[in-house]
Amino acid sequence: MTKVIVINGFPQSGKDTFCNLCQKNKKKNLKVFSYSTIDYIKTIAICCGWNGEKDPKSRKMLSELKKVLTNWNDSPYNIIKRRIRVVEHGYPDEDKIIFIHCREPDEISRFVEDMNAITIFIDRNTHDSISNSSDANVLDYHYDYIIDNTAYDTLKTDNINDTTYKSNTAYGVLIQGKGICSGYSDAIAIFLNRLGIENYKISNDTHIWNLIYLNGVWVHLDATWDDPVSEFNENRDTYFLIDTKNLEKLDDGTHYYNKNIYKEAV
Repeated sequence: MTKVIVINGFPQSGKDTFCNLCQKNKKKNLKVFSYSTIDYIKTIAICCGWNGEKDPKSRKMLSELKKVLTNWNDSPYNIIKRRIRVVEHGYPDEDKIIFIHCREPDEISRFVEDMNAITIFIDRNTHDSISNSSDANVLDYHYDYIIDNTAYDTLKTDNINDTTYKSNTAYGVLIQGKGICSGYSDAIAIFLNRLGIENYKISNDTHIWNLIYLNGVWVHLDATWDDPVSEFNENRDTYFLIDTKNLEKLDDGTHYYNKNIYKEAV
């Protein structure tokens, strides 16, 4: 099976780091590839004298050059399609994840339509480095299905026995668009397991979130509290891959746990 994942974000937001983590922590029999629609453009720019710098002037030049080639013969998109076919023919019997770095909303939509791609947006508050239209328009697409498309189930908050939604499960989050902490953590675990990233759920008597093993370190991920509509957390990445030391510094009164049980988190 081949799964195409379009990944996007502002400059220096951590897109390459995310892909590298998936590569390093994948299952043994899973193939992970990473391509960018700008790679071909960079090759042409180098032939024209570009020195490889990623300063604002260079980023604008690459963005404009891609527009020219896209309008001329659609080569940036077609080259990626050919690379995907090469991977599929080269590894016909193995599971494959292909990350496509793409910035333009229209092109992202084509990957979704043509290849049933998943879209991921990586955000790390690096908006100040915008220097071209490609960077400026990265938010003009709807990403991050779990965070942006799922609302917290206040019905179950008011009455834990309410059964309007299956919000305590991944089904509620991914299908019905309603979730509570157990549903958010279940959905996150599904994606982590599919990517072959070691994880489990950590909980107390009022809350549950995910603990993830990356680069030899256990870190916390709480999609519930990183939901941008949460009344408790205005940022969307406060609880994204945060280590135990920094989690405890937040002292939010919710992320406590039995350290005798969850020894990995200590």
